[in-house]
Amino acid sequence: FIRPEAEQSLVELELRLDEEVPRVLLDRRYLKQAVLNLAKNAIAAMPGGGRLTLGVRLDGDEVLIEMTDSGVWIPEAELPKIFEPYFTTKETGTGLGLTITQRLVELMHGKIHVDSAPGSGSCFHVILPLELATRNIATQSASAPDEASIPGIALAQTSGVRILLAEDHPVNQKLALALLQRRGYQVTLARNGREACDLFASDHYAIVLMDMQMPEMDGYDATRVIRDFEVDSGRVRTPIIAMTANAMEGDRERCLEAGMDDYIAKPIKPDALFSLLERILGEAGTA
Repeated sequence: FIRPEAEQSLVELELRLDEEVPRVLLDRRYLKQAVLNLAKNAIAAMPGGGRLTLGVRLDGDEVLIEMTDSGVWIPEAELPKIFEPYFTTKETGTGLGLTITQRLVELMHGKIHVDSAPGSGSCFHVILPLELATRNIATQSASAPDEASIPGIALAQTSGVRILLAEDHPVNQKLALALLQRRGYQVTLARNGREACDLFASDHYAIVLMDMQMPEMDGYDATRVIRDFEVDSGRVRTPIIAMTANAMEGDRERCLEAGMDDYIAKPIKPDALFSLLERILGEAGTA
């Protein structure tokens, strides 16, 4: 899937695959997107052509994926920063590709880091737990191998359940949408608190996922506006779940005081999110 872009950039591709590596690793879509992001990043670091090697091998109870390029050296001082959103270097460019890749790897319960040295290019290392990979293969349907899911997360019987997602961060938006839609939910995105209130007033949702820190109107004020609208319009109360990176003592109480039903801490873990969603929807008689 990366070969046409590589050929256009005069980049030679090489695949080194350990025959003992499981045929399917975790979520195919997540893994493919992570590898694709790394490959595009590597090709961008070799504007005059070069060599890109993808190695996949076993190391004890882990699967190691290594993306090695012959591009420009990344200075050591910049290595810890390259996964930050919009961090810029002449080697990696500007954007969210590496940030999203790191989050995808974390969703697969893995780790990622990079090495770089003068004259040797760079190597991105992705480490995934073998136990989860093999367990995923064992539970796949032979007739539908592409429906592999993140370990511990089964496809929910939630097709058509509508969720309003209020989130301003681009990376969190992409990941939350991918998680929820893969689970079967129908998701509408609001990019700030005011937009969330407008969307809520113009349509009906089974549940609202509300980020706390947003421009124009934060999650607390947006929740208060929604609760006032429900009272004024006679609409049935909709469950609202807060999403906050400030998981400190007293946060849950503050969320409840604003009119929310519960909260979940960031970075959000898929198992915890789906468990909370389905519990609240089940109590409401929706799921």
